[in-house]
Amino acid sequence: MLHTKQFVKTLTLLLLPFLAFAQQEAEALAEMKDAILNQRTVNQLTMDTYNFNPFVVMTVFEKDFHAEKREDIESYLKAMRYFIDTYDSYEEIKEAAITAMVNQYRPDIKGTEFLIFRYALNGSPLSQKNIVTLSNVIRQSPLALNYYGMLAKYIPPDTLINLARKHYPILDKCYPAAASLSSIYKTRASDGQITTKVIDEYIHLFDSLNCKDKISIGFFFRNFKKLEFSEQQKTRISTLVSRYQYVALVQLAGYLDLTDLKTNLEDYALNHEDASVRWYAHLALARMGETKHITYCMSQIAQLAPQDIMVTYTDDLAYMRAPESFKLLSELLFSDLKNNEKAEEEEKMYAELVAQTLEGKIIDFPKIGNNMSSSEFLPIARKWMQERKGNYELRKDCF
Repeated sequence: MLHTKQFVKTLTLLLLPFLAFAQQEAEALAEMKDAILNQRTVNQLTMDTYNFNPFVVMTVFEKDFHAEKREDIESYLKAMRYFIDTYDSYEEIKEAAITAMVNQYRPDIKGTEFLIFRYALNGSPLSQKNIVTLSNVIRQSPLALNYYGMLAKYIPPDTLINLARKHYPILDKCYPAAASLSSIYKTRASDGQITTKVIDEYIHLFDSLNCKDKISIGFFFRNFKKLEFSEQQKTRISTLVSRYQYVALVQLAGYLDLTDLKTNLEDYALNHEDASVRWYAHLALARMGETKHITYCMSQIAQLAPQDIMVTYTDDLAYMRAPESFKLLSELLFSDLKNNEKAEEEEKMYAELVAQTLEGKIIDFPKIGNNMSSSEFLPIARKWMQERKGNYELRKDCF
């Protein structure tokens, strides 16, 4: 009997560390579950007191947890983010945490893919396995293409573009693919090679996709500066303009000064069945400096009331980049109806739109601050224009 008691005592002493370890894991798991249930961030100070195996806790979570609503999935992801932030130097733990996050993707919960990207990215580079894991969400949800701007900080652009191409054949609409490329460009705009590749990719989208909204891709070209287009790309774009004759491409022809298309544009301006294409062909030729088309466009716009011009044609006047069009814009900037209080308020709102349109189109023109309202920007823009007395230079290197 004495031997039995001694054996139990000895066994207890031997098992005590393991029992304590199991208890610590249970306590760590309880802390994680409590954080999820109460939709809060895991208390790192509390977790640091536990000597637990993070793989065990993640495995239990992955097995037992199922999100029913957006708040649930966000709380879960907050909890998993604890592992990424705490064990950032342990690639295996980070990969396991990101895999666990991706496995919680729910197409029936709006914005799940955004939450996953938000919590999976913590500022450190992604391993190839991380990239493949996150690309699974992208493949499941075309909307996830919109979050490429977030991924562009962590994944080489070439890899991102190749990931995007895998989605092209299954897309019903081109816009998500085009928007993802725009995100890559904006994140890496200082990299000239990336700019060239993204422009090439937009051209590729036109040639390779059969989306219902292919026309929308054309508008993304205007995000690039004129000098960022190579001569080869301009030649390929000329072909696109002739083939598709979309408004966005016609505008692009004028912006890039594709003089080889002047004959085509003259024909569009006179004979195209689409009235919008006819109008923008005139504008494109005006942007190229063709005097008769500047005169035509200005005469058409001048017939309208100031309010109608500001609401409908402000962007067209700025696009022309002609002294005549900017003279009218500067007049509209100071237009001030006195008929009644309501009219004056509306006119001020329209003038604010004009001020924002002028930003970036005139060299050294003031920039609206990040926290500045359009009403605060208007007097700054007016003062600048008054001081210049019509002596300013137009920027033609941007759309």
